[in-house]
Amino acid sequence: MSKIALTPNASGTGTLTIAAPNTSTDRTITLPDETGSIITTGSSGQVIPAAALPAGSVLQVVQATQSTNVTTTGTTLIDTGLSVNITPSSSSSKVLIQLHQHIYINSDNGFGWQLLRDSTELYYFWNVIHTQSAGNNYQFHPFVYLDSPATTSQITYKTKFQSRDSGELAGVSDGSRANNCVIIAMEIAG
Repeated sequence: MSKIALTPNASGTGTLTIAAPNTSTDRTITLPDETGSIITTGSSGQVIPAAALPAGSVLQVVQATQSTNVTTTGTTLIDTGLSVNITPSSSSSKVLIQLHQHIYINSDNGFGWQLLRDSTELYYFWNVIHTQSAGNNYQFHPFVYLDSPATTSQITYKTKFQSRDSGELAGVSDGSRANNCVIIAMEIAG
């Protein structure tokens, strides 16, 4: 015969109350045969165990913005200032990254752009612009990436960039609009 054990927390001082609903019908609650945690609450205050959510469910969403002008004339990758932290509730979860970054370069230049999870490169690309116009050329770069971090520790997603040619200007967010660079991280149940 299986048993149910309630284990108090030696450090806590609060009282955990399990309350019965107002019902005249006999009900049976079957616990899943696995280890898990309660990860969220419903709109009416009920708890939803993680095991009850199907794969593909969105477990949490975090967002960060950046509007500070960052420039470089170097060919070494530097932080753009756009980053977001997320702590997955399960090591089987995936993290969907969506971002929109405002990047500009001076005429006939290019830039390198990188997405990282902590210090691990997830994606890198070059964008080269050939133009005869003088001044800065502005571009908005939407990007989507599905990551499998396999951890329940806090992780940071961020971007870096560099100029294609030494001495040529490349920048992110010219500061003319508030929060014109956005990154969103969504934990997806695995």
